[in-house]
Amino acid sequence: SSGINAEWPLRPGTCYGDSGRYPLFIQLAKQATSYFNRLNTLDAGDDDSLVRHAFAEQRDGKLEWFTNMTKLQEVAGYSFGIGGASRNQIRPTVIQERLRAYFDLMWREERLTSSKLTFYNMVKNSDTIRLEPFLDLPNYKERKYLMQLRSSSHRFNNETGRYISAQESLKETSLPLWEKRCKFCTAPEAKDFLYLPFAESIFAEDELHVLISCPRYHELRMNLDPDTKSHLLRNEEHWKLFEGQYLTKFARFVKKIWKERFTTKR
Repeated sequence: SSGINAEWPLRPGTCYGDSGRYPLFIQLAKQATSYFNRLNTLDAGDDDSLVRHAFAEQRDGKLEWFTNMTKLQEVAGYSFGIGGASRNQIRPTVIQERLRAYFDLMWREERLTSSKLTFYNMVKNSDTIRLEPFLDLPNYKERKYLMQLRSSSHRFNNETGRYISAQESLKETSLPLWEKRCKFCTAPEAKDFLYLPFAESIFAEDELHVLISCPRYHELRMNLDPDTKSHLLRNEEHWKLFEGQYLTKFARFVKKIWKERFTTKR
């Protein structure tokens, strides 16, 4: 999230998915494997250099660097063998490709099964880790707010209301759903209706409520250009708002929502 400059803790899966970047250990896997191969080749011969002895010490003592490198290779589908190129020389490029493929698989599983990434799955059109178009917007705040919105890493009540203390959750009067409500739309008396089956869809201040339904932002919606407003209120294919013809106007709209919600006192 520091690379995207969102200034708010982002979920790692969304950072990788939208930035097009892989974890540092994958980016460096090719270089690290080449170095490992060179040391392994030295160890197979009668080289008496200090670096060869250091490598042997790592191997014999099962020290951290050697252990981590062999685990990396196992994840990539190699079984480690001592003895240089004639004994299962490991191709650095293949290692990196396999680690990326393995990470892609884990990333997809995490994002599709996480209850906190429901909105992200609506707006993530690509099933691959790639740089998303909205991150090329010139306005820093627009990039930041769109990233927070996509990843559900924001301060709307649907997210902040998740995190009540353990002590509070044990109380009979504890109502986590009430903490997620849109306070602008919900009168205090509405608490008596929380147990009705449709309550969640009425109260939650989530992304779709803010973008499409909440009357607090009605004027902002009405001031959108006709094409963007029409697509937004159609409430389908949300991913199109984050790229192409709608992106610029939608980004400005989201920035105004953030200003209204988090800086305007009501």
